[in-house]
Amino acid sequence: GKEGAQGKGVLGMAEELLNKQTLELAKKAQLSQQIQRAALSAKTRELQSLQAQWLQDGLAERERKGEPLGVMGHIAVVKETTKRMHREMEAEKRRLAAGHGNVFDQ
Repeated sequence: GKEGAQGKGVLGMAEELLNKQTLELAKKAQLSQQIQRAALSAKTRELQSLQAQWLQDGLAERERKGEPLGVMGHIAVVKETTKRMHREMEAEKRRLAAGHGNVFDQ
């Protein structure tokens, strides 16, 4: 048909360009995910090292307030530090997503 006379034709060239853009976006998305995973892993290690200090601080705070430090007191502090770690990780995920999340904007 007409396409043979014009080489690939406009539609063929457009499709090729679209495929190339799609591949580039996929590569950017993969790189973005790798960067985010590495940063999140580093943040996890950092927070885990801080968690012991948070636990000690929480126990000291309960003691300062005159609250009981028995098993239930320890469990309450562990629960609080676990929640704090979770909040910190969620904040880090949001921060990373804001910086690396949408490959279409890059």
